[in-house]
Amino acid sequence: MEIRIYEDYRDMYPESKGRELTERLLYHALAEAGMPDLKIMRTEKGKPYVQSAAEQDQADRPERPNIYISASHSKNLFACLIGDRPLGIDLQHGRKMDPAKISARYFAEEEAELVRKLGAAAFFRLWTRKEAYSKYTGNGLADVMSGISVLDRNDVEFLDFQWEKDIYCSCCVKKE
Repeated sequence: MEIRIYEDYRDMYPESKGRELTERLLYHALAEAGMPDLKIMRTEKGKPYVQSAAEQDQADRPERPNIYISASHSKNLFACLIGDRPLGIDLQHGRKMDPAKISARYFAEEEAELVRKLGAAAFFRLWTRKEAYSKYTGNGLADVMSGISVLDRNDVEFLDFQWEKDIYCSCCVKKE
């Protein structure tokens, strides 16, 4: 698994915006990871994925293992996660809000209780896990909020980290 983080990413491709900018940054990350010849596609729900060599019908290229990608951005940061198993990533800048109120509405009960005890840092850790899990499944955030807990899962592993005081990131990867 490899994480690529780009600061001031909008300056890399100033003429691009939205989905086009995301795709250009994903291609950039794949090229830096030594995979410049892969094609990025999207599912019906918009989840990016890498088309396999067989799908590209390139018999002259050695077959690669499955490559999975996920992306997230927050303010001036763009993160890309690349790996050989299904995965998802989320990146968030902390901000002022009422974490207990939001978690009571959108989180599973045991998650909301944890936020009540531990505050904003726990909220952002769980929020980024939920977003990363929703990108892992490709089903969207609505399915993950209060209906699915991200505290103890048997199907995935989470890697959580924090930059500086208020930048939170979670990676979600299918267990082997």
